[in-house]
Amino acid sequence: VTPPPKSDAPGAPPQPFPPDHWVAALGDHLSEVPGWRDTGLPREALAVTPAVLSPGGLVAAPLAGAGNGWRATLSPGFHNFLAMQ
Repeated sequence: VTPPPKSDAPGAPPQPFPPDHWVAALGDHLSEVPGWRDTGLPREALAVTPAVLSPGGLVAAPLAGAGNGWRATLSPGFHNFLAMQ
């Protein structure tokens, strides 16, 4: 998960990860994401995607359609690589 860029300028680097934020599974916070059904993904799949949380609650859920400037990239694991061979 990558924080939003420091500015709107093309290629601007992301801002530092805020110290009071953490990444966890979206889980029950999915109900706080308006329009999550528009992703076309099942609730069970989105519940295990990464979310950015803070003491105030949900900050972002990039793969559930609530990125708020944050980005998440899925990278297949080594076991997926072996399965493709």
